[in-house]
Amino acid sequence: MKKIKIREASKKEIETIVSISDEILRWLETRNNADYFGGVDEEEVSQAMLSPSKVLVAVYEEDGKQEIIGFTLLQVPNYDEIRKFQQEFARNIVEINSLVINCYGVKPEFQGRGIAKLMMENVKFYAFSTGHRFLIGTIHPKNEGSKKTMMSISNKFRTSKPYEYHMKDGRNLVGQNFCMDLM
Repeated sequence: MKKIKIREASKKEIETIVSISDEILRWLETRNNADYFGGVDEEEVSQAMLSPSKVLVAVYEEDGKQEIIGFTLLQVPNYDEIRKFQQEFARNIVEINSLVINCYGVKPEFQGRGIAKLMMENVKFYAFSTGHRFLIGTIHPKNEGSKKTMMSISNKFRTSKPYEYHMKDGRNLVGQNFCMDLM
């Protein structure tokens, strides 16, 4: 029997999460869409595992075998981070009671099957259960699939104007913030 489970990641799965991130980036490069995805490294995943932040994984189960096929890094920003972010990029977008979706991705061969939506539904549940009212995600303005996924979890949202930001690997990406009101 095949099924997908969403659960919290363990430290021993950091390499797998980074490997999936790298695989997604390589796949997007073949489609000239590498600027759609920032990716993650071991340090980012490790930091996201520290409380109160969290890393979730999507696990595909078939005939007793399990494979991690997706991930979501969540961050609970502190007030100073929110203020800085508002000043730099997203005036009137980021709210104090926010949970930030730092990065999420699904292995290319599993995309288009509703797995990202399932992960976001779990993120929404986690946000509710931890008292967060808003979910914030940054998406490339032309990434229609991610926009659709984000908008599927709330029909009340605001967006920022597109802006450029810099990755640790030297790439410059364009992002647009989505603030989803969960109430």
